[in-house]
Amino acid sequence: MTHIRALGVLAASLLAWWVSLTLFHRDLIVDEWIHLSVIDHFAKGKEGLAPEIPMLPTYHWVAALIYKVSGFSLTALRAFSAALSFAGIALIALARQDKYVGARLILLGWFPLLYPYVGLTYTEAAAIATVGAGVFFHFRKHYFLSGAFLILACLVRQSNLIWLAYFALLASRGYLVPFKAKVVLGRIWIHLAGMGAAVAWVLAQGQLVKTQDKELAQGFNPAQILIFVLATILLCFPLAYTEGRRLKQVLKHMVRRRFRWILFGAVAVSSTGLFPILYDNTHPWNQDLDFLRNYPLLAMDASWGWRFGLSVLAVIGGLWVFGSLRLRMTPRNFAPWILATLVFLLPHRLVEPRYYIIPLMLMLIQIDLPKRATRKLAAWWLAVSVAICVSVIRNGPFW
Repeated sequence: MTHIRALGVLAASLLAWWVSLTLFHRDLIVDEWIHLSVIDHFAKGKEGLAPEIPMLPTYHWVAALIYKVSGFSLTALRAFSAALSFAGIALIALARQDKYVGARLILLGWFPLLYPYVGLTYTEAAAIATVGAGVFFHFRKHYFLSGAFLILACLVRQSNLIWLAYFALLASRGYLVPFKAKVVLGRIWIHLAGMGAAVAWVLAQGQLVKTQDKELAQGFNPAQILIFVLATILLCFPLAYTEGRRLKQVLKHMVRRRFRWILFGAVAVSSTGLFPILYDNTHPWNQDLDFLRNYPLLAMDASWGWRFGLSVLAVIGGLWVFGSLRLRMTPRNFAPWILATLVFLLPHRLVEPRYYIIPLMLMLIQIDLPKRATRKLAAWWLAVSVAICVSVIRNGPFW
């Protein structure tokens, strides 16, 4: 499919979701009321401090202009989110100039974790747009612009600092050993300035995310990594299925290198055995029955058997799916991505699959996409996305 036609499919998908919300669900959905209260505060010039939110109100300042000009319309704010999402998805898909651009546009447009957020008054759309611009300019070797947009992404959500560091590493790779200071600093000085500003912020505030709400505080939750692995298995198994034969070759190769196999086996067995013991999902919001995303957590909360069973599935399925992804990425790309993803997820105490959006989108643009696997993946993602959208329209659960 040509780029123009693929862009048309992407635009039509986002437009269809926005129209569906406009016609069938004009009420606020989940946390929209929190963001809308902050936007309303700025748009109407109310006195005093805006309602507290864990992120800087950068998106909310801009959205307040849209809200005021549109006559305080929620529909306009949702259209703004859809437009930001279109820009971000398109920039990410077009970042690499190769034969898979059309396939990436379709897949990212139907990526299930994006729904319903691409049409809601959430910060996800602004984060996708700013990170997307950073990704685009990085692959086009405009490192200053890439760093500038990634810093802007940090102002939307502080956790995007990890992606600022990640792309600083990618931009300097090849010049670190031996170290070529002139080249490295010439490429990533703005990234380093952004990270330095973040360190100064933490030293001044005592934490990266400033909030008095205990539920919004940062902290490690072992269930976060497990749910991330399970979500990736669920979303990417059509791709892994087509890699069955090649995956066997990888396993045979690992067996020949006994040390790696023994090390991997030790980690897998210990993870399977220790997770049910270490599991402790204390976040109260993950006890809310209104969200589909919490059902596995509730099962693990209630039963040691579920904890053990899902940890076994995560280890076996994770080997299958992540091994397949590894086949589609070079080692020099896979290792930094998986490390950055883990560092990004570890401080998020609330288990919520929308935190996986950017990591998995960054994965998708770095893998090869054969036609057979792409068709299966596109059909599966479209079906899941439609199911989520229908559920949301009917006031049901979503991720």
